[in-house]
Order: sequence, then structure tokens, then C-alpha cells
Amino acid sequence: MTRRSSSATRLFHSAERSTRLAVSLTACLALIACGSGDDDDIVDTRDGGVENHDGGPLNRDAGPRDAGPPRDAGPRRDAGHYCAANDRVDVDGTDVPVDMAAEEPTTRFGSGVTSCIDDPVSPQAQSFEYCLFECVDFMGAAPTAADIAELEIAVFPFLDDQQMPVDPSYDRVTGRDRQPGERLGVGYNFRTIPGTVCESGWAMELGFSDLGTTTMFGEQLYHLRVTSSTATDMFVDTYYPGFIRRNASPEVSGANCQLSLVERTTPDATFEFVVGSRDLLSSAAAGAGVAVPGSDDLTDGLGNGYALIEARDCSSADGRSIANATAGFSPLPLGDYYPSDDYDLSRRERDTDQRGRYLAAGFAGVVATSSLAVDVTYAVGVTRDGTCTEEFGGGFAPIHSDSLTVLRTNNEDVLHGF
Repeated sequence: MTRRSSSATRLFHSAERSTRLAVSLTACLALIACGSGDDDDIVDTRDGGVENHDGGPLNRDAGPRDAGPPRDAGPRRDAGHYCAANDRVDVDGTDVPVDMAAEEPTTRFGSGVTSCIDDPVSPQAQSFEYCLFECVDFMGAAPTAADIAELEIAVFPFLDDQQMPVDPSYDRVTGRDRQPGERLGVGYNFRTIPGTVCESGWAMELGFSDLGTTTMFGEQLYHLRVTSSTATDMFVDTYYPGFIRRNASPEVSGANCQLSLVERTTPDATFEFVVGSRDLLSSAAAGAGVAVPGSDDLTDGLGNGYALIEARDCSSADGRSIANATAGFSPLPLGDYYPSDDYDLSRRERDTDQRGRYLAAGFAGVVATSSLAVDVTYAVGVTRDGTCTEEFGGGFAPIHSDSLTVLRTNNEDVLHGF
């Protein structure tokens, strides 16, 4: 496969595969990330630890996207296996090194499903409204209600009306969005929840009709961004590029999106909504073994960024997190970890645990004074029967300075099926 002549060309071409590679569509531009929180959109505060926020004034439907014609990734190799040569996964012409996958993937329900290799999710023309009610994972931090009251979720379409990539970042000096006119009026809540239901004691509601001026739609790509309006030591900015739910997802149910706090009583157990913990990222940088430029100050928007891959299988609409997956990036991370369930970074295994997570701290080639996002290629490998490490999933993403980018990989970005 011929490698494209420039990063921008390669990353924009990935947007043409949007309905097949949701997360792979994330690296559209080299985005500038500078500043501190965004404008305050708090509408009111409810009892019971609930913060009700309006995501912004814009009310519009991003509309379904045309991904263009599929591409042939080539013939199968090694008797039906897509073996990664020397444990290097080919993602659209870029070799991404991953650790050797030694055991078959499993979920907390049993064996992992890997049947979507060569069979990615099929896009649907019609979109249905949906809303999210998920447990929040603060990556080992224990924030107070006051800390959480400062969190803000911003939602942007992945592409604008001219099918050009949208920049979801903001100016770190002024706090203004780079493209304020593209921000959608999607509202959100953070609410207390029993620790027996959500380990952190908090859940997130997003897209309910009574929280904002518009809802979200299945089969459509979004950017999510989580920021804190205060420069505390608790959180870093968190980005979810190419965020999508398919119509088949159990969360896609417009009838349940009319009133938050009422229609649902239990968060969806399929996902945990991650918010970046500054303490954990500082620990990851400190343990890298080499200097991570910019890690001494995670508030100025300069230097390296961080990325968390959550490997998921092919089961159900959005997959389940899998143990025994391996992952990697190009350019290489300066430090990388397969953290344990409680984010212990000293875990020695070189594959995922049941949460399916792989954490990268900084990337080669980034200097401490840079405010530009770095474009990375990422990959996930598995073994289905011990034959070899197979090329399972991969894509592209911009990693913003002093921020965490969360990449959920499942049948949206499986390789060879496009």
C-alpha cells in the first residue's frame, strides 16, 4: 500500500471511511491545543449531587455522513489469519509495533468475540436519537463534588456541513473554542450514584432532551471534550475523537431521552466514561524511564499529550472490553503501560487486563514548547488460537498537549474489512 505524502492528506482520507472506522477518523488535522477551561455554561444545580449543564446554544443535526467506497485491504494470510509480521500491525501503510499476543482474548463474560476481523460494522442510513448514562472513571482519583461541579462536556460534529474536519480544541489563553459555531447544544449531568453500581460513586448523563437544546444521533460521528473550569490538580482535558453509537446499540432509544434522572435508574454497564486524572498522568510520565517533555506542567498546554486505548471485542453493538489484547503507537510512546483495574502502573504483564486498557505517556519527537497536537497511528493485536499476533484494529488520532485522548477500539476500526 502506498503511504500518503503528508500527514494531513492521510488523516483527512481516513474521514472518508467514517462510517466504517469511527475512531480511525480522529486524526483530521494537526490541532493547536493551548489554555484553560471553556466558558461557563452551568444552568442550574439540582439536589442529590446533580449538576445540570447546557452544552451550548447551537441546535442542529450533524446529518449522516457518506464514507465513500470501501477499499480492499488485500488477501488473507497464513490460512485465514492476519498475522502481524514481527508483531508490527500495518495500519493503512504505517507499521505500528505491538506486544506479542500470547493468549486468546477474554471478557468478564467469557471468551472474547473476534469475528469482526474482515467484517466491520455496516453503516445505516437512518439515525435515531440516543442519550448516554454511564459510570464515570476518574482514573484512580477521588474528586469531591466541588471538583466535579467544575467539569464541562462539549460536543462537536466530526465533520462540518462542507464535510471538513471540525477542530474540537480551544484556546488555552482565552478559553474560547477554536470553532465555536460548530459546538452543539448537547447538555449533560454528573450525578451521584451508589458505589455498588459505579465504583467512583458518580455517573454521567449526556444528550437528554431536558439538559440541552439538541440530542445526539446514532450512526453519526462526534468529538467529545471534557474540561475543568479551574486549574486544580485533579483533572486534565480529555478528548474522545470520532465518538459514535450505532442504531443497534442498546443506548440508542429516543423514547428514554426525554427526561434525565427519571427514565433510567441504572447506568449502562457496557462502558465507563473516562475523565483524565492529572496524578495518574504525572505518575505515568515519571515512570517512563526517559524525560517526557512538558510533563512538569500539565496546565500550560505545551509539550506532550497522553493516550488511552480501550480494546473491545466484536460482541453486541459496541463490544466488550477484552483482556489479553496488545496495543501500540507510531511514533513510539516515551512510556507505556497496561494498567491494572485500579490503575496500578507497576503491572508487569504486557497485555490488557479485563478493562482492556493501554496507556501511552508522551510520544517521540515532541518538544516541551510545542502546542501542536501530534498525529499518531495506533493499533491493537490479538491471537485467536495461539497461531500468531493478528492485526485486529487500528486508526489515526491527534494527541493534544497536556491532555488525555481516549480511543475505544471495536468493530468500528477492525482492519482488513474495508
